[in-house]
Amino acid sequence: MTARQAVGPSRRARMGTRRKPPPARVPDPMVLCDGVCDAVVLSLFEKMRASSGSPACLARQRRKVEGGMTEMARLVGQQQ
Repeated sequence: MTARQAVGPSRRARMGTRRKPPPARVPDPMVLCDGVCDAVVLSLFEKMRASSGSPACLARQRRKVEGGMTEMARLVGQQQ
C-alpha cells in the first residue's frame, strides 16, 4: 500500500475536476524553426541508414518540414 492509497484519493479526484487544456496561442517562431530543423536532421539520418531509409518515415518528416515552412510563411505574411 502506498502513502497515496493510505490517505485516499487526491482532492482533484474527489471533486471530479480535470485540468483544462491550455488556451491555443500563436506559435513561437523559434519553436517552429527548431521543429523544422529537427525534421530535416531526422530525414538526413534516415537517408543515411543502410537500407536507404523508411519511405513512411521520410514522408512524415517531409510533411513536418513543409507544414512548418508553410506556417512560417503565413506568420511572415501577417507581419508585413
